[in-house]
Amino acid sequence: FGSIIEGARLFGWLLALSAGLSLFVALWNATRAREGDLALLRVMGARPSTVFGTILIEGLLIAAIGALGGIAAAHGLIALASASFPTLDELGLSAMRFLPGEGVILIAALAIGLVAALIPAIRIFRVDLATTLARYS
Repeated sequence: FGSIIEGARLFGWLLALSAGLSLFVALWNATRAREGDLALLRVMGARPSTVFGTILIEGLLIAAIGALGGIAAAHGLIALASASFPTLDELGLSAMRFLPGEGVILIAALAIGLVAALIPAIRIFRVDLATTLARYS
């Protein structure tokens, strides 16, 4: 029974990493699409660190929403399954019980979101304003 749980845990981490990759691609495309707007913000006086921080916060928010939504969905599914399979309660699975590992999952998801946002943020941080604005004008 332990190997099944370890396999499920490994699969969960694989899903988290693939979600991080998806977040990275989405943020990369979003920053490329908004490159002109972000460059214009810089020209209008926004500090590079402000624009950098905005992209990082966007990545953290997306990761937090995904992680909290996933935890809520998992607890909801456990509640539905417990109604149909009373033996789940005997195994210690309860929709109302939050495990310490769920906090680890939340922190790991936020870390993955931060790392996924870091590369697009660095890219925007280093953009040449004159070239970028000339391309979008």
